[in-house]
Amino acid sequence: MPGNQNLILTLYWKFLTPLPPDAFLKINLGDRSTNTSVVEKDTFLLNEYAPPEKIKPNPMLWDVHQLKIPLTTSTKRYQINIAWFSREQAKFLGQAVISEVEF
Repeated sequence: MPGNQNLILTLYWKFLTPLPPDAFLKINLGDRSTNTSVVEKDTFLLNEYAPPEKIKPNPMLWDVHQLKIPLTTSTKRYQINIAWFSREQAKFLGQAVISEVEF
C-alpha cells in the first residue's frame, strides 16, 4: 500500500458492561522495531453515531474507521493497536493489539 491512502479498519464490538459516557478510542498504527507511531487517531465508537451511554451490553456492533497512511511510510510490518480511555475520569480502560499489516 503506497502512502497517502486510507487503511480501512472494520471492528466488531461486544461489550459485557456499560461504557463510561465519555469513552473514546485511540487507534494506532505502530512500528514494533522502533517503538514509534506511524499514525494515531483519537475517535469515538461508531463515529459518534450512538453515544456510549446508549450502547447496551451484549449486542454485536460493527464499527468502521480509517487511518490515512503518510507518504513517508516504509514498506514493512506494522501493528494496529486499540486503546480505550475515559476523558472525564482521566482513566485508561484497556487496550489490545488487534492485527498486524504489511505494506
